[in-house]
Amino acid sequence: MKSPKLKEIVGPLKNVVNVALPLVQAPALYEARSTLLFEFPYATEVVDFALADLVGRETVHLRPLLIVGEPGGGKSRFARRLGEVLDVSVWRSDASRSDGASFGGTDRRWYSAEPRRAFLAIAQGRIANPSYSREGA
Repeated sequence: MKSPKLKEIVGPLKNVVNVALPLVQAPALYEARSTLLFEFPYATEVVDFALADLVGRETVHLRPLLIVGEPGGGKSRFARRLGEVLDVSVWRSDASRSDGASFGGTDRRWYSAEPRRAFLAIAQGRIANPSYSREGA
């Protein structure tokens, strides 16, 4: 790491590079479902769809979930609470001001040493299976 910029970027991430991080265990689904439905009684289909990925799994693994709705409808709050209920760290990124480079990478991002958001979510939560949420209007 000869570059000062590289040292600045990678330095705080050393605690997760080449380190075996734990996977978060899946909670009791009936409890997670009950908690989410109590707070979001209008979102039964979304809750069931999100939790369906965890049936029969020992660890938390969610497919990407796109929640569409009017501003102020609770999409961001639901994504945050889903992560809290599942006990996974959540990294939120505003998709309305993003060109996708921060998530999937583009020439501009590959050119720099800046890590992708998925890695930053792992580093922030210090778990191997964080939740990544891109939200837009």
